[in-house]
Amino acid sequence: MAEAVDYSYLLRKIEVLERDLEELKALVLRLQAEKEEPEVIPEEEYRKLVEKAEHLRKHPEKGLTAEEAVKLLEKAMPDVPGGSEQRRRQKGQEAPKALPTQKARRVHRGPERKSLSQAAL
Repeated sequence: MAEAVDYSYLLRKIEVLERDLEELKALVLRLQAEKEEPEVIPEEEYRKLVEKAEHLRKHPEKGLTAEEAVKLLEKAMPDVPGGSEQRRRQKGQEAPKALPTQKARRVHRGPERKSLSQAAL
């Protein structure tokens, strides 16, 4: 008779690896962003943007809602991971998971821990 194998350890380990991978992806994106030179805009354009921002603070009804802004950004950047929720739905894909705010606590589980070769037996 085949021995029952507890796959819960393997599933927990996979979840930890997935979280670590997401953290590494975020780190790579951060490093890429830090490596790029900041974009310099002309002083006149900067003043116009500041004036527009002050106007929108006084008259928020003339601006975009957060939802409208997100939709415009998704349309403007279709190749960015996390963009175009509608395309993901059409393809049947899930939305990307949010990054965990805290690192997972790793706990030694003792004798119940089995190697992959032992689990296959």
